Amino acid sequence: MSFPVDKPVITAWVVGDGRPGHENQSLGLAEAVGAEPRLLRLADPGLRRFLPPLLWPWPLQLLTEAPLSGPWPDLVIGCGRRTGAVVAALRRRSGGRCRAVQILRSGLPARAFDLTIQPAHDRPADAGCLVIAAALHRITPARLADAAAATPVARRPGAGPDVALLIGAPTPADAERIADQGRQLAREEDARLLIACSRRTGDAARAILRARLGHAPHILALTGEAGPYLAFLAHADHLLVTGDSVSMAAEAAATGKPVSLLPLAATRPKISRFHAELVRRGAARLHAGPLERFAPAPLDDMARAEAAVRALLARD
Repeated sequence: MSFPVDKPVITAWVVGDGRPGHENQSLGLAEAVGAEPRLLRLADPGLRRFLPPLLWPWPLQLLTEAPLSGPWPDLVIGCGRRTGAVVAALRRRSGGRCRAVQILRSGLPARAFDLTIQPAHDRPADAGCLVIAAALHRITPARLADAAAATPVARRPGAGPDVALLIGAPTPADAERIADQGRQLAREEDARLLIACSRRTGDAARAILRARLGHAPHILALTGEAGPYLAFLAHADHLLVTGDSVSMAAEAAATGKPVSLLPLAATRPKISRFHAELVRRGAARLHAGPLERFAPAPLDDMARAEAAVRALLARD
């Protein structure tokens, strides 16, 4: 008779800076390797923010909840410049017993961590860095199914597609143009717009969207809450994403649905490089008017990151 063998439990701490786009990358990676991460939020760095992270004094003082004498987790993960000094300090304090993974640039040398992960559009210089196309995320089929069940969106028999319009931080002028593009889709393709505004969407942009899309069929979620956003990802036939958000574009591409990018008037060079990489990989296209029906190539950066972390944990 054989008995099931329990898999070893992986423990992980996620060092968070309060920014959903950063924390979701770290949480998603921890969950992908099977951990139930403990989120440790940083206090305000105060004057440290004006110093290079390599020179931050006593970075562990920013952690008000973490025990600093063990037991240590298997993994400590951070994302973004503010977390790097703390992640590296935890690695040192543990004597190397917890493996340190840093996502995005940290301002510290790569040797301060066991693994660094950076997107190609940031032009990473670390020789051993794992280079990804977009951003890591927490999008999984199970999470989308749960969101769809929790926030149902009734289909319209015989009508056109449902188009998720994912809004980052457009200027008022950008918001006017995006609203006009949405009205065009509603008019010409009988589309219904599932509009999700992020926490970064300004009040002026929200007011413009509400006013200019008032007569187009739409469902507008202005709160920035995760529930409607995930439900819209699950229900939509096509996704349009404002070009300022790497995280939302990566999450949209993870659904396996057609994704169109809406460039904004002021687009930074690295964001243009990001758009070009998604288009090159077949994961998205630039929006030019009518919806383009295409079968996107899978964007599976999370699988590569998960494999790299599992290999890291398997080392003696």
